[in-house]
Amino acid sequence: MTVKYLKLPLYLQLGICLFFLAFQPQTNAQSEFVSVQVNVLNVRSGPGTSHDVVDKVTKGSILSVVEKLDDWYHVQLTNGLTGWVAKRYVDSLPDISDSPLAPPYLASSSAAGLLDLYGTSLSALQHKTIVIDAGHGGRDKGATGASASTLEKDLNLITAKLLEKRLKALGANVMMTRTTDRYVSLETRVAMAKENKADLFLSIHYNSSPDKTLQGIITYYGHHQLPAESIHHELISLTTSIDKQARHGDYYVLRENSQPSVLLELGFLSHEQEETRLQTEEFQYNAVTAIVKGLTKYFSQ
Repeated sequence: MTVKYLKLPLYLQLGICLFFLAFQPQTNAQSEFVSVQVNVLNVRSGPGTSHDVVDKVTKGSILSVVEKLDDWYHVQLTNGLTGWVAKRYVDSLPDISDSPLAPPYLASSSAAGLLDLYGTSLSALQHKTIVIDAGHGGRDKGATGASASTLEKDLNLITAKLLEKRLKALGANVMMTRTTDRYVSLETRVAMAKENKADLFLSIHYNSSPDKTLQGIITYYGHHQLPAESIHHELISLTTSIDKQARHGDYYVLRENSQPSVLLELGFLSHEQEETRLQTEEFQYNAVTAIVKGLTKYFSQ
């Protein structure tokens, strides 16, 4: 979208890789990701130091594992390249629940702990059908970041998949309009919500504008304002992003959707500093937590 929809930190590196996972040979690493632990790591054309260096990645970069061979990982980079990295220089990426940013109780099944986190009844999300729509995909790239290396479609999918995992853990029936980098028509996205009588359709996006100074979160709604207001309030509170308000939006997935529907613009990729922040573990953790908290409050009303 337009006023709609780097060196890359943490979670963005997950995104581009998801498409290639669907088409590259895999062994036992369907959805495995690793984080670079050294300042600069060579990516080679083959599994060994005798192979040419095809790229370099920096500390904190996230790589998608396509294949394992002895002490080497065949990985997918966020710029579309594949190559090999030495296993000893990377660590497996923990689940977001194990993030040092997460409260200790999030990693456990403690109902009391989760209640503290979300501030409402845990039963609010149980058996609710939520369609998560990772905006764009495939030939539709969405916005491109200020650094020219961030693609909105990839970041959308990262956030959507993190949100899917959290909601499922809390008992929701979650459906995804896409789980890989593929094109899905707007009609198909809306049809999924209608056919499954979704309690909520939630479309994930990141913004862009010719005005490179714009920052902040915008939440759009179609025929139902309440879920948008609930989610938006929590997003602003937890992410401390600039509040650009919840507002009515004339987008197809909202306008043509008979189910309650919300479209999130989680920040401006066209703003250089915000582009970087949106890709951090801290932002992704806080954004997902805020969305879930807003949903629990909405469904508890």
